[in-house]
Amino acid sequence: MSNPFKQTQLSIFTRLEKYAHRQEENFFTEALVGILKNDPKLLSHLLLNIFPKLVLENPAIDTQKRVYESPRRKARQREPQVDQFDIIIKSNSKMSPEVVIIENKIGSPAHNGQLEKYSKSLNSKEYEGYNKFLILVTKRWEMKLTPSVGEVHFKQIRWYEIYDLIKIYSSKLNNSDIRKEFLNFMKGKNMSMDSKKVSLDLISGSKQVYNFISQLEKAAGHMNLNPQKYRGKKTSDPASSFEDKYIGYWLHIKQKKWIWCGMFFNAPRKLIFEFKDLSPKDAKNIHIKKIPIEDTGFYGFAMIYELSTSYFKATMDEQVNQLAEWISDVEEKVELLYARK
Repeated sequence: MSNPFKQTQLSIFTRLEKYAHRQEENFFTEALVGILKNDPKLLSHLLLNIFPKLVLENPAIDTQKRVYESPRRKARQREPQVDQFDIIIKSNSKMSPEVVIIENKIGSPAHNGQLEKYSKSLNSKEYEGYNKFLILVTKRWEMKLTPSVGEVHFKQIRWYEIYDLIKIYSSKLNNSDIRKEFLNFMKGKNMSMDSKKVSLDLISGSKQVYNFISQLEKAAGHMNLNPQKYRGKKTSDPASSFEDKYIGYWLHIKQKKWIWCGMFFNAPRKLIFEFKDLSPKDAKNIHIKKIPIEDTGFYGFAMIYELSTSYFKATMDEQVNQLAEWISDVEEKVELLYARK
């Protein structure tokens, strides 16, 4: 007889992460650094596989180090900080000092000029005489050019590569409980390739995505919304890591407001209506909240509907009618928005 109290074993990091709302990158950074501080050999293993021949003598590792435009700014507490290094690692060697900066990106891409800003900071007097290294680690693919500021060695890698390196290191030793927990956490966050095997479900799945988008087009078309088809979600950054992670339409509601409507490939049971260029004040007036969707990187003003079991059991016409009802709900929000202006 099965135990009714038995639950799926979650990583300790997964259980703690729920208390880090909107701070996923910082939480992940602190978790990784906690492991590296307790295992200097693992730190050396990671760095040597990213920058061959890079060996740090008695490395000191820290997180969230503030970066300022100039030394004077640091003393002016009222002036905002420019940025901060997610992870900074410094060697204590007097003969050949090194400094390594690691920028961690999980839910958002590196913004324009961020890498150049870090490179400028590394070329400041504070790090004069150091060999300088900058590592950008991203969950999704991003096209980033090497920062052309000073003599900074730059590498870009993916988080699944970090996962593989930790896994290889652990396989050569007795895998510690904390490393095992961290690897399970990374795997659960889709930060490994272990769960990326493609099965025959791809064939039927692709067809189902096409059917869903066709229904969405039909529902919007019946309401004279002139859906503008786009293969992925439009973004301001052409090199965005989220490009082609979405599929859907732009809907021109009441000839007043463009609303993006669609789904994420890794959150297929959620239909999202994103209100672009909506101010916090307007959002509050029409009761629209900023909503995060786990493991998608999305965090914006949106209305989100769950595709429940009843939707999948319904007939095609009933499914289209359900989509039309949800679109009608969004129309009401737009009407309310402009009625207040």
